[in-house]
Amino acid sequence: MAKLHKLALALTLVLFSARSQDSVPTDAVLERTPVEPDPAVLAVEAVVADYVDAFYELDPLRIRSSVHEDVVKFGFYLSASDGGYEERPMTFDQLLELARSLNQAKWVPEDAPREIHVYDVLERTATAKLTAVWGVDFLHLAKIEGRWQIVHILWESLPQPPEDQ
Repeated sequence: MAKLHKLALALTLVLFSARSQDSVPTDAVLERTPVEPDPAVLAVEAVVADYVDAFYELDPLRIRSSVHEDVVKFGFYLSASDGGYEERPMTFDQLLELARSLNQAKWVPEDAPREIHVYDVLERTATAKLTAVWGVDFLHLAKIEGRWQIVHILWESLPQPPEDQ
């Protein structure tokens, strides 16, 4: 019986080897069809990019184009004094002022984080995540009058690395 199992295994390996060599030549180049980016995802990414660039480049007009004036922004700022988090709500007007002043001293490095991840885009709503120099923003966007705008921002400062690093 053991000889029969060994014979069956050997035959299977020979057949499998011969079949795999016939189906894909060793010098074959696999071709992939390029995937076109989803225009809706690209549009949402562009709005989030305008938002972050408003602060990095001191351009409050980008806030006006990317953020709805009824925005709800709420977050948690890491306090340097005690290392705890403080709640920080913000209005649209405060966002505009922050865009005018955040980088006036040019403290934001040219290679500052600007990671945009679009999680979902529906017909009229979308959700995205932005990692920037100040922390992480979770964004809800709405398509209003044919234009994507940020309507909710929930954010948190990134924890500071230990001083010994």
